[in-house]
Amino acid sequence: MEEDQRIQLLISRALTGKLSADEWKVLNDWYQHQKEEYLVIKDYRDRSKSQIKRDILHRIETSVETKQKTKLYYYAAAAASLFLIFSYWIYPPLSEAKKNDTLIYQKVENGVGMIKKIKLPDGSLVFLYHNSSIQFDARFKDDRRVLLSGKAFFDVKKDSIHAFTVITPSFSTEVLGTSFLVNEADSQVAVKTGKVKVENSLGREVFLSPDHLLTYSGDDVKVESILEPEIYFGWVEGQLYFKNTSMPALISELENWYGVTITSNVKDDINCQVTGTYTDLSLESLLQAIQYSIPLTYTINEKNVIIHFKNCN
Repeated sequence: MEEDQRIQLLISRALTGKLSADEWKVLNDWYQHQKEEYLVIKDYRDRSKSQIKRDILHRIETSVETKQKTKLYYYAAAAASLFLIFSYWIYPPLSEAKKNDTLIYQKVENGVGMIKKIKLPDGSLVFLYHNSSIQFDARFKDDRRVLLSGKAFFDVKKDSIHAFTVITPSFSTEVLGTSFLVNEADSQVAVKTGKVKVENSLGREVFLSPDHLLTYSGDDVKVESILEPEIYFGWVEGQLYFKNTSMPALISELENWYGVTITSNVKDDINCQVTGTYTDLSLESLLQAIQYSIPLTYTINEKNVIIHFKNCN
């Protein structure tokens, strides 16, 4: 990973208050070797240089724990500058957009009730999960970077020259042509085909082959074989996969999957669990199927659903 991209990841983590002690050291060391006059600030809202730095510094300060604020003052100016370069890639200046008569920056968001399938400018496909979003430059064929918030499956068009990179606040995943899943919330990468390189904000690289899963836990990393691919890839094919799933987790998944609001008598200590794979079913058909293993009654009124679970003992 290039130095700028690694620092971008660190700054992004600083903005969300997620930097570890080692990452703070890397960021501070980086700042000590910078000279502010060589850093370029590119604005995207026509603000003055001093106002930009005040805005970014304020945002950083209010996003981290109080005990970390002292360290922030030492690199705030440099961090603000580089963060703005990063923001410039996401939000181009209005003057440039008008000049080209096109909107360069694009953001795609997904709510609940559907899986969005997006075709990127290079022909790659993205399957966007519930409550997730991606950001990319519409002209990114020569610089194939995607910013991800949430979870998505990528089927990348092969290009032996231009790498395809998915960036989250904690890590980045780079490929030339393959299919894989990135789950920002769980800090996971699952590979279906091809090989990928995953790199965290400290620059530590891990290479993954097909049917392998990487999980970050702080600065620790775990790599394991994928024994049940449906868990990670089934939703791309319209499959709902449950294995010993609790009722609170089931309700949450159904609300996201079908875009409904569910009222139920479920409690956290209820001992019902559901296991099964369900493909392309309506909500009513799914509940009817679950009834064979779990005693329940339900009422569906458009987007409002009532489920009553009976004793599972």
